[in-house]
Amino acid sequence: MAFFTKKLWKDRKSEYPNRRKQTSVYGKPNTYDISRDEGVVSEEGTPLNAESFNDLERRVETAFNNVNSSLNDKATSYQVQQAQTTANNALPRSSAQDFLRVVSWDPGSGTLRTTKGG
Repeated sequence: MAFFTKKLWKDRKSEYPNRRKQTSVYGKPNTYDISRDEGVVSEEGTPLNAESFNDLERRVETAFNNVNSSLNDKATSYQVQQAQTTANNALPRSSAQDFLRVVSWDPGSGTLRTTKGG
């Protein structure tokens, strides 16, 4: 089971990646607009925006939920095994059929329902 879905993040590729254009703002001395002036863009790359980051958050949250669910399942299974072992060890052994079988286990309340015999 894959706990995390990877995403392939791509860099933006352009002719002049660090070049910017500075344009004076009319009527405002010493104020400029800065814009990209990268030349030919050969690959747009993965956008760094809310949609991309929210998708990352969602995938991380899903992965944590999957791991927690898996750990809870394993913990519950372990608790059932421990409860069954404890119940079986508490009985005197008079025959091969003299043991308890766990029918259900509620980890929230700690309730263990059993039946006797094989």
